[in-house]
Amino acid sequence: MHFNSPNSQPIVHWTIDSGFKVPFQSNTLFKGTITKSNSYLDKVIQFAYDMAFGNNARAARGQGGYTRKNGEIFCNQFQGKLAEVIVYEYLTNKGINCTQPDFKCYPKGKWDNFDLKVNNNKVNEKLLSIKSSTDKANLLLLETSDYDTQGRYLHTQNGVAPKAYDFHILVRISPDIKKQRLPNVKYKIKDLYSFKLVDIKNLINGINWEYDIPGWIDNSTFIQAISQSNIIHQGDLLGTTTLMDVDNYFIMTYDLEPINKIIPLLL
Repeated sequence: MHFNSPNSQPIVHWTIDSGFKVPFQSNTLFKGTITKSNSYLDKVIQFAYDMAFGNNARAARGQGGYTRKNGEIFCNQFQGKLAEVIVYEYLTNKGINCTQPDFKCYPKGKWDNFDLKVNNNKVNEKLLSIKSSTDKANLLLLETSDYDTQGRYLHTQNGVAPKAYDFHILVRISPDIKKQRLPNVKYKIKDLYSFKLVDIKNLINGINWEYDIPGWIDNSTFIQAISQSNIIHQGDLLGTTTLMDVDNYFIMTYDLEPINKIIPLLL
């Protein structure tokens, strides 16, 4: 592990050795309103807005005591759903039979059983978990309260028994939606309690969105991280500014498998 934590500090401060950071590999996703994914962009915005302002998402995450404003919920939902679209298009462009991202808004406290499914109802069916972060991130983070010791997801619905995802895939997106500001508004989007749908659509459509997919892990690697207690705890400081609001298992981007290596496993 190339991750440093000086335990003598009142708040554990985690840093990553510079030689083990994975640089952001820019891929143009959205350039203004001209994009191959433009049919999905409005759906992503609408989904995130409904989740933030329709009382569908938790204000507090996991075991954390931190409460999110509606603006931050929107940012989290937008980034997460956009990451699903990115992976969906990557896989389908490689000839993989993949379910489309789900844009249904579930009631608060309920989640879908997977992000994407490959080879639906076939022998080689695979469940995918898509995780998102900003371009500066170098960790795949998975909330500890969401999984048991065998990597099984605990929040399945409709009587489905807890089941492990076959793969967890990380997507990094630039710029950071949380740091954007609406015109003539002093505060960042994440710090707002309310804003109009038309205003956030205009802002997002005017941004040049970029992404990369630094890699993935399978469930055996996840179980290894769990057994080794690879955990960043609530209250720990990641880098210089990110205070962790919940406990998370972590895997470094440096240790992820390249995204192209997942294709033969999904055919």
